[in-house]
Amino acid sequence: MLDDEYFMRRCLKLGRRAMANGDAPVGSLVVFDGRVVAEGVESVRLKSDVTAHAEIEAIRLACEKQQSLDLTGATLYTTVEPCWMCSCAIRRTNIGRVAFGSKNEEVGGVSSEFAVLRYTNVPNWDTVPLIEQDVLRGECDALLRDFQTRKLNRPSIKTFVGTSSIALHIQVWTALTATLLLP
Repeated sequence: MLDDEYFMRRCLKLGRRAMANGDAPVGSLVVFDGRVVAEGVESVRLKSDVTAHAEIEAIRLACEKQQSLDLTGATLYTTVEPCWMCSCAIRRTNIGRVAFGSKNEEVGGVSSEFAVLRYTNVPNWDTVPLIEQDVLRGECDALLRDFQTRKLNRPSIKTFVGTSSIALHIQVWTALTATLLLP
């Protein structure tokens, strides 16, 4: 049987692809019964779409392939702890297990102040996923450090002027939460 490290190594390859495209090095997989049904590559800059996180891309494709918004029984693998927006999508689709490498203590769905993946009091979010942290964390952290080094050495970086990373995540999370919580 394939294990978490096998799938995380695939995520790392996807993360390297994202980095080669100028995006943060995040790669994600949705797996059912040991079979990859979807993969996602961080594409925020490539697509000029703030919602094109690797986890969202993988979840969208999995829902398309399954022809359902219910991904009960799936595991989502990702190189970096899912942010609040991605955590809302994970919860909304009933993904039962999440495995990640690097922590995202600022806006992560497990380790931040708003641990969306652990909330138990949100209507229609029946499944609190099992969380497997630190899968190949050293390799995932090294990939992030490599990205940060490259980013610092670039002559200019296109950013949202006047909008901090956390403010942007809050704006996206608020909009998605309002949409996802509708019956």
